[in-house]
Amino acid sequence: MPLPQEKDVKNVSVVRNSNEESLSRSKDFDHATPNGANYTESKRTWKSFFWSTLDVPKEEARFLTKLDLTLISSSALGVMCRYLDQVNVTNAFNSGMKEDLALYGKELNYANAIWSAAYVFGQIPSNLLLTRVNAPLYIAFLELSWTVFTFATAGVKDVNQLYVFRFLIFTQKEVELARARMPSEVRPMTGLFKWKDVKRWHTTWHVYLFPIFFAFLAQLGQSGGSMIFWVKSYNVTGKPPVFSVAEINIIPLGINIISIVCTLINSWVSDSLPGSARWPGMVFASVMAIIFSIALAATPVHPPNIGSRWALYYLTALSGTCAGITWTWVNETSRHDPEKRAYTSALMNAFAYIFTAWVPIFTFPANLQPYIVTGNYITAGFGACAALTALLVRHFYNRDLARQKPVGGV
Repeated sequence: MPLPQEKDVKNVSVVRNSNEESLSRSKDFDHATPNGANYTESKRTWKSFFWSTLDVPKEEARFLTKLDLTLISSSALGVMCRYLDQVNVTNAFNSGMKEDLALYGKELNYANAIWSAAYVFGQIPSNLLLTRVNAPLYIAFLELSWTVFTFATAGVKDVNQLYVFRFLIFTQKEVELARARMPSEVRPMTGLFKWKDVKRWHTTWHVYLFPIFFAFLAQLGQSGGSMIFWVKSYNVTGKPPVFSVAEINIIPLGINIISIVCTLINSWVSDSLPGSARWPGMVFASVMAIIFSIALAATPVHPPNIGSRWALYYLTALSGTCAGITWTWVNETSRHDPEKRAYTSALMNAFAYIFTAWVPIFTFPANLQPYIVTGNYITAGFGACAALTALLVRHFYNRDLARQKPVGGV
């Protein structure tokens, strides 16, 4: 399915115009490797609905598998480390830190808000910098720095210190195959960023709707985040504990497990739909947030059957299953403009954490956990807004496709 392009990208040139100057670069591209072997795209069969490498030649399948393992492994490990470092304060809060540091107010919310503020501050410059520097070395430096600060957090003595600390190898043949698979390697002219680029990006819907959707999406998991507080609430002072410290931290992990499995399913379904449609999965996740947030708000916090609310918390995982396909859609719609893609991606993260920095302070205050009612209803409202935004993205996306379609529908 062809995708809308905002730059006039042809297989002979990439042109950038400004009011003062007109610059162009030309390259000849073909589908041949240096050895003269032509690359022919394989015909898609039913096998590709289960896995994309099942209907391609053996050599290409081997290369794609190695590429997938490299990218997925590095990305997954990086995200896992970042997530563990991000949520460790909440786990520590429910494992004794609350009592040790006398955090009986909204200190946990404030600590997370400060973390989000620092995260937002570095988003846009960091993403734009990635288009200029050696990405592997830069990312490795960030991961190492994050690790140092995380270990340093373990030594805090009071809440003020806590606030501070919150501020595989390819063969030459496979390289040739990778180049042959690319009809053209389009890279914009590098140099200093100019305001005209930013202004041009802001004349498109991508830099508005995708960040707004992601801001709503980031709030949909707040309902499930109450589970760790809910589990701990069964331990009453003066009585034998119902759950151990380990169980308090382990039980909510079921949300993550369900989220992983259902995210994969949502992604597979999205790839299998006509045109690899992304919006149905985004609307599905948003609707799930509406249903289960309202269910949590309307039912007792400690019901006679503990399993009923336990299940509701676990099912909130369905609301976070569309993040991957949202990123995919962003990359697809801006694939010919890497700088705009980086800028839009940074805005998505920035908007998400701008909301996350202050919304939970009012919707899910730590001193009221897990007895949250209004916050769950507000989360359902965010789910409705996310669904409407996804449908709006679909409208503009289809409009761009219609404009691209040649006269006569050929």
